[in-house]
Amino acid sequence: MKNNKFPNAGSVHQLRTTPIEEAYYIDQHVGQRIRLARISRKMSQKQLSEKLGISFQQLQKHESGANRIGAGRIMQAAGALNVPISFFYDGIKRFAADTDLAEQQFIDLSELSPVKSACIKTITRADDECISPVHELLKRITEL
Repeated sequence: MKNNKFPNAGSVHQLRTTPIEEAYYIDQHVGQRIRLARISRKMSQKQLSEKLGISFQQLQKHESGANRIGAGRIMQAAGALNVPISFFYDGIKRFAADTDLAEQQFIDLSELSPVKSACIKTITRADDECISPVHELLKRITEL
C-alpha cells in the first residue's frame, strides 16, 4: 500500500528513518488495533465513541491514524474494549536505539511459541496474589 504522507516508508515492521515517520506508523498501528478490537466485539463506532466521550468522527480519525490518540484515551479504549493496553501495541517492532534495553523491557508476543504467548496473556489478567506461587514454580522449573 502506497503511503502519500511518507512515500519512502515501508511497513510498520521496518525501521523508520525519522522519528516523525516512526510516530506516524505507531499511531496508525494503534488505530488499526482499536478498530480490530471494536469490530471483534461487534461494537459500532458510535457505541465506542460514546464510551470514550468523543464524536464518532474523531474515533474514525483515531482508527485511521489521521489523528494521534493520547495515552489517557488509549487507557479508556482498553477499558471499554476489555483488552490490555499492550494489545494496541502487539506486533510493533521496537524502534529504540538501545535494543538491548528494549528487549529487557518488552516481549514481542508474536515471536513466542503459542503456548508461551497464551501463558503470558493469561497471567496478565490475574492478580499478583494468584500469580506469586506460579512465578515461584516457573523459577524452579527453569533452574532444573
